[in-house]
Amino acid sequence: MTVRNEARHISDLLDSLVVQEPPVEIVIVDAASTDGTPDIVRRYADQYGFIRLFEDEADVRQAADASSRRTTSPRSTRR
Repeated sequence: MTVRNEARHISDLLDSLVVQEPPVEIVIVDAASTDGTPDIVRRYADQYGFIRLFEDEADVRQAADASSRRTTSPRSTRR
């Protein structure tokens, strides 16, 4: 999933995802956020081993393409 400047909402999103069964892999590609989004995701990644954060200086579209290449799950959903 690609995000940019989602600090206000990313915790709610991740809270809803980590309780899903089974949590296989959550890949977050941050597209150059300036509002602390990566710090929030990093805290979740430290707590949940199935969350991976990548930081990308590209625009959102390029970062979205990168996110689909970074997943190890055969069942990935591109958003």
